[in-house]
Amino acid sequence: MQASDTGTPTALPLSRAAVAGFWIGLFACVLLMIDGPFYRMHIWGLFIGLRIVFPSVLVLGIIAVLLSLPGFGRPGSRGVAIAALTLGWIAALLPALNLYIGAHSPIHDVSTDTANPPQFAALLPLRAADNATNPTGYDSKTAQLQKATYPDIGPLHLDEQPDQVFTRALAAARAMGWEIVATEPTQGRIEATATSFWFGFKNDIVVRITAEGSGSRVDVRSLSRTGQNDVGANARHVRDFLARIRGPLLTRDRR
Repeated sequence: MQASDTGTPTALPLSRAAVAGFWIGLFACVLLMIDGPFYRMHIWGLFIGLRIVFPSVLVLGIIAVLLSLPGFGRPGSRGVAIAALTLGWIAALLPALNLYIGAHSPIHDVSTDTANPPQFAALLPLRAADNATNPTGYDSKTAQLQKATYPDIGPLHLDEQPDQVFTRALAAARAMGWEIVATEPTQGRIEATATSFWFGFKNDIVVRITAEGSGSRVDVRSLSRTGQNDVGANARHVRDFLARIRGPLLTRDRR
C-alpha cells in the first residue's frame, strides 16, 4: 500500500510479469491435465501428446517460474507470484521427470528370461486389433540393453509346486488390477494386460511357471504395445508382480 496525495492508502499495482506468469502456468497445468485424457479419447495422437504437448508444457512452466520472480519484490504481488511459481513448478517438474526417466528407460520390453523369453499367444489378436506398433519378437539388442538397465531382473525360483505358485500368481495379477486375458493352469501360463491410468497405455504381460527340480521357476515378460521407451513401466510390472507372489513363499538362492 502507498498513500495518495489526499492521504488515502492506495493499492500497489500488481506485477505484470507475475500476473502473466500465473496465467501461463495455469494454462500449462491445464494442458498437462488434458494431455492424457485427450490421447485416450483419440483427440490427438501419441506424437502430439508426448512430442509436442510435454515439451511445450515444460517450456511454459519454466517461463511461468521466471515471470513470477519480479512479483516477489512487490509486497502487493507476492500472492500472485507464489501462485505463478507453484503452477510453473508443477508444469515444468512432471514433464522433466518423465523425460529424465524415459532417457534412462531405453526399452519397452522386459523379461526375466532374456535367452528364452515367454511368448505371447492369446494376446496376439488383441495386439493386432489395437494396431500395436511394437513387435513381440525379442532380440539380442533388447537383451543387452535390459541387462545394462535392469541388472536385478531375473527369474524367481521357489520351493513350491507349480500348481500352488500358479494360484498365487493369478491372485497377484488380479490384485494388481491387470485384465486377465488367458489362463492355462496345466501349462503354467497367464496372459494379461496392464493399462496406465492417465494415458491409457497398454502393456501386455505373459507369466510362465515351470517345474524346476522339486520346486518352480517363474518367468515374466512385459511388453508395451506402443512407444519406444516405457518410462520404466514394464520393469515395475515385473518387479511388483514377483514381489507379490514371493511373499511368504520360500525362495532358493541361485546366485
